[in-house]
Amino acid sequence: INGKKLKGREVREKLDLTSTDFTWVRKGDQIVITTKGYGHGVGMSQYGANFMAKEGKTYDQIVKYYYRGVKISSATAFLNKLTVKK
Repeated sequence: INGKKLKGREVREKLDLTSTDFTWVRKGDQIVITTKGYGHGVGMSQYGANFMAKEGKTYDQIVKYYYRGVKISSATAFLNKLTVKK
């Protein structure tokens, strides 16, 4: 916008849109913005994750894309501590 690159979330916040899933079309001297859904701006886009999966991305690639710096590991050790043993 005006020569500056912005992320979808930044545009959403600056324009007070209901979602980062939006399109815009120029009609004459106006720009019409259409949003899809009601995003909270935090977390994983269902549409985006679905698209990535259809492109062949794995679950861990998708999760790490949306949640930078996370470590994915097995919950087995944790669950074993919670399980009551007879």
